[in-house]
Amino acid sequence: MVIDKGKAIENALNDLKMSSSDILGAAVVSLDGLMIASYLPVRNVDPEGVGAMSAALLGLSRKAAEALRLGEFREVYIKSNEGMIHLYAVSSEGVLAVLTRQDANIGMVNLESRRVAKQVGEILSGRAGF
Repeated sequence: MVIDKGKAIENALNDLKMSSSDILGAAVVSLDGLMIASYLPVRNVDPEGVGAMSAALLGLSRKAAEALRLGEFREVYIKSNEGMIHLYAVSSEGVLAVLTRQDANIGMVNLESRRVAKQVGEILSGRAGF
């Protein structure tokens, strides 16, 4: 059976969402803020807004890591009073954005999200056989 990159990424996002009730949604976004794939069932969340903000946060995070000589950006999260957004570099082409509950188990979210970020990076780069 042949499956395309987009469908493979959607499957990975669905698996991520199913891995923890703390995960409310996820998206893979290009460096310029375009949505590659998403699973965002959260009410009142604009997918285009998630894409634009994720790309902006990624750019700022990369610049901060570079300016502070901390090496290559890998991940960042923002915690608010009602939830969190976690960003994980997936490749030179994009970022994985994960929306979670405010009281999420960050260790479990990181474990599952890092696994999916690696998987998505391999899909986007063609190393996964696509």
